[in-house]
Amino acid sequence: MTFQQKWSNYWYYYKWHTLFGVFVLILLTITLVECAQKKTPDLSIAYASQNYVNTDKFQDDMSAFIGDVNGDGAEYVFCNNLLLATDVKTEQDLAVSQKLLLLFVDKETRLFIMDRELFEAYSESFENLDGIVPDDKLQDAYEYNGAKIAICTLNCPKLEKYGLAKENLYMGIVALGENDKKFSENYNTSLKLIKELSN
Repeated sequence: MTFQQKWSNYWYYYKWHTLFGVFVLILLTITLVECAQKKTPDLSIAYASQNYVNTDKFQDDMSAFIGDVNGDGAEYVFCNNLLLATDVKTEQDLAVSQKLLLLFVDKETRLFIMDRELFEAYSESFENLDGIVPDDKLQDAYEYNGAKIAICTLNCPKLEKYGLAKENLYMGIVALGENDKKFSENYNTSLKLIKELSN
């Protein structure tokens, strides 16, 4: 039998097996390349508001300031930009609200820049900023049970160039609980960043 006859015979009996094997091989290759190129953020920040702000420049500048915290050789801060609706009318509005809730549940994100109303809703989760940021920045702070948990972004001139210094916009850090020790690096990096932004 010649090679062409052998190939014809093979193709006749194993055509679908071969095509399936090639498809699986291509799929595995794409998956492995995507996994290898995935960037892990050094810090995650959440911006949640009814007003859209492009946070790309903020994200890039904070990446340069924070540096490579996780040791992967890349400086990368990820900013979750959540545009919340005043009234939940669509499935997308509900999905954005649920994503904000999940950011609190997964505990990776520690620094939140949000509308005042959202700090009212999630106030039990936040750290007292007394002693963390300068006293003059705590003048208009949002208080919960006597603790100043969020500072007004108007008191942070460094946020102006990013469009994040607004009257109803506040910034705070989610407190580190007893079972949250594995998130202490994110917490400390968030502390460093809020101190820098509030000076």
